[in-house]
Amino acid sequence: MMTNELCYSRAVEKLLNIEVPDRAKWIRTLFGEITRILNHLMAVLTHAMDVGALTPFLWGFEEREKLMEFYERVSGARLHSAYVRPGGVAFDLPHGLLEDIFKWSTQFASRVDEIEEVVSGNRIWKERTVGVGVVSMEEALNYSFSGVMLRGSGVAWDLRKVQPYDMYDKVEFDIPVGTHGDCYDRYLCRVQEMRESLRIIGQFELRVPFAVPFLPPIPIPVFDSRREDELTDWRSPSPSHKNSTQKQCLNQITPGAIKVDDHKLVPPPRASMKESMESLIHHFKIFSEGYSVPPGETYSAIEAPKGEMGVYLVSTDLEWTVCLWIVD
Repeated sequence: MMTNELCYSRAVEKLLNIEVPDRAKWIRTLFGEITRILNHLMAVLTHAMDVGALTPFLWGFEEREKLMEFYERVSGARLHSAYVRPGGVAFDLPHGLLEDIFKWSTQFASRVDEIEEVVSGNRIWKERTVGVGVVSMEEALNYSFSGVMLRGSGVAWDLRKVQPYDMYDKVEFDIPVGTHGDCYDRYLCRVQEMRESLRIIGQFELRVPFAVPFLPPIPIPVFDSRREDELTDWRSPSPSHKNSTQKQCLNQITPGAIKVDDHKLVPPPRASMKESMESLIHHFKIFSEGYSVPPGETYSAIEAPKGEMGVYLVSTDLEWTVCLWIVD
């Protein structure tokens, strides 16, 4: 997923001491939230199917397929996209993609409502999730939980808020937290985080050609983990959330470069290779030898959909390939 690529790329960029262009940061933020929705849809829908509800799984995977198509259109691949790279992103957004994301975002909130109507108040679902798998706040901290597992136990910890990266310091969103630390709270956290991702996407106000000019407001419901007959009440926006709507549509990505302007780090444009010998040399050197990262070490962490993801990267003068240790 693109969040994995982002975490590694940010670590390399720290060692290289380079600043990614704003447009690339906005694109990374956009697809970071698309990835979050992709992940939460999978988590919620397969959980519902395991518990005995097949209908939400079929509904939700139709939406998930649309998001995978966004992946494919921007990178050419659905899973291993290799789109986020050190120095920026591989390609600019193709024409028509933002309009399609706009059309999708206008209807996705209502699809989440439909899934919740089938699942959240369902007696069988609640019998199998309420009070099940309870993790207290103290236990979550002692076990070094992160992501929804931590927030579901009542700890409002999200790296997008406490250590903002890319463009997360320029958007407004809330951190949903649970109160009981059970499976039901974690389910509600994921549902509300999908809504908050829509809220973030709605604030982009991208200023790019071929982007639609306006996104009608969509109410953002208030998160609450109430259990019984109050399900309908918490879905209605409260006065404090009247402005928590999707604003102006996807129009805050400013025109500009999508990669750093250093052809010793990123390949030059194909067109320039036909006119400039220097560009042709840079292209040959990058793909035959790569680029050198100064000796040093760094740690980069992001708020991935499944929780905090970190990369500790050490660069030496030795010609070693990258080694990753992944802990289950």
